Amino acid sequence: MYQDDPDSCLFFSTLANLYPGTPLATDIVGSEESISQINLTNLQENFTKFYKPVNMSLFLVGNFDVERVQDYFESKELKDSDFQEVAREKLFLQPVKLTDSMRMEVSSPKLAIGVRGKREVSEADCYRHHILLKLLFAMMFGWTSDRFQKCYESGKIDASLSLEVEITSRFHFVMLTMDTKEPVALSHQFRKAIRNFTKDLDITEEHLDIIKREMFGEFFSSMNSLEFIATQYDAFENGETIFDLPKILQEITLEDVLDAGHHLIDDGDIVDFTIFPS
Repeated sequence: MYQDDPDSCLFFSTLANLYPGTPLATDIVGSEESISQINLTNLQENFTKFYKPVNMSLFLVGNFDVERVQDYFESKELKDSDFQEVAREKLFLQPVKLTDSMRMEVSSPKLAIGVRGKREVSEADCYRHHILLKLLFAMMFGWTSDRFQKCYESGKIDASLSLEVEITSRFHFVMLTMDTKEPVALSHQFRKAIRNFTKDLDITEEHLDIIKREMFGEFFSSMNSLEFIATQYDAFENGETIFDLPKILQEITLEDVLDAGHHLIDDGDIVDFTIFPS
């Protein structure tokens, strides 16, 4: 199960330490032990509560007869008169757990660094803010950064370094995960770099142009994949979707990126989580 997988455990353990005492800290992925405790009643209750057509969205991508598909689903009369919108409680932030670790069967230590923002992001700004933070952290830690190249050449990290950016109107965070033989030293180095991002020599107009062109290329290449479009498409409150990415990228300036960094980092929290070999 996912909690038995080191990479999944690294991500969700870090997320739990970013948002302790909230639903985001709840184990939703499970281990073999926890899954074995689920009974038929649990499954039936959840199916009845959540797995209704009125709670679902259908998004189709490909070459098909749109009217025929629409007529088919309309003929099924999937409306549910008993529908009640789920009330979403406000997320109250608790103090983070700054550092934590555990041991698992891994060949090399795994490190995660999470940054939790405290300031709200409006629903209308979520997608643009997501892009801005991806650009910022790509400039600082991506493969074109001087920091990545030095760490890679010295054997401190490998190509496993990845970036996760999650932006909603209720919460937002950035997470870096990587395999490294020097998790303590690298965590200190990376966390210090994040706090002092305005002084980072990799955050320049020239480097931003490189990252934007790279993102452009990845976008147009991904348009060849129906699976990518189906899984990445999302419509935000202001109507923006992934198809607006090229236009948004063209409008973004270095000042915009730095403003997004201040919004996240200035009064944000930074944690780290390490998985050591058992």
